Amino acid sequence: MLPKQKGNTYSNTEVTLDGRDFQDCTFNNCVLVYNGGEAAVHGCKFFGCKLQPAGSAATTIQFLKAMTNPSSGAQQLFRSTFPGVS
Repeated sequence: MLPKQKGNTYSNTEVTLDGRDFQDCTFNNCVLVYNGGEAAVHGCKFFGCKLQPAGSAATTIQFLKAMTNPSSGAQQLFRSTFPGVS
């Protein structure tokens, strides 16, 4: 079970999402860093925030983006695995 962060407000800061369960939190102008670990977000509000994938999360996103490139030959595989995502 992840440690809960309940009802907190974060403003103008960098917040690492990994290893935490955010519930009913508010994020104002934050950089949300996600490294690919277990994390949860429930009922939160985000204003002016940016998501910054890092570590294995960034590597995974880079790989998935490459799969959508027509030269990869993997577009159909990507679409059948992730329907509704372009």
